Amino acid sequence: MPVLSPYIPINKEIHMPKSEFMKEILIRSKEITDKYEIELGPLCDSCKHNTINFK
Repeated sequence: MPVLSPYIPINKEIHMPKSEFMKEILIRSKEITDKYEIELGPLCDSCKHNTINFK
């Protein structure tokens, strides 16, 4: 099961990806998982706080 996790840098000089970029990655990933009829995870609710997901 694929799971999208954003990179969160510790170094303040390196910036997190922009929300628009993460949204685009999520949309494209959902298209791929729909095509192959698989779920974009995680399914566990407590795991979702560290991921990019629709749920």
